[in-house]
Amino acid sequence: MKRALRASSILAPLANAVLLFAVATYVLFESVRRLLDPPDVLSTPMLIVAVVGLVVNVVAWRLLRQGAEESINVKGAYLEVLADLAGSVGVIVAAAIMIVTGWLYANPILDAWWTCSSCHVLGVSVDSPSVSSPRQPRAL
Repeated sequence: MKRALRASSILAPLANAVLLFAVATYVLFESVRRLLDPPDVLSTPMLIVAVVGLVVNVVAWRLLRQGAEESINVKGAYLEVLADLAGSVGVIVAAAIMIVTGWLYANPILDAWWTCSSCHVLGVSVDSPSVSSPRQPRAL
């Protein structure tokens, strides 16, 4: 039972990273599609939701910061929140640009930026297999 629990605590961040990679791939695909044909966007509600998201992500980031050094699962959650925080900043910038200039390309460009910035979360999956191998110890 102890071995299964340890294995699940190692594989959970890997599964999380795979899921995040799939979501990032979809967002990148949609960003390219919207670059080719930008839709009308309600910029003011977008800005309000992004500011609320930023506040929530900053609170979550501060709560997870200390635990990220102690657990690979908390580290995965911490990095995911950090990526979401970067996404909130990107959405705020895009909404501000669209409100001021009306340039609809800001949203898909900054969505693509978020996708690239959030891919650092996959670094957790690189640590996961090495934790289970006694021959190759690796500091978390």
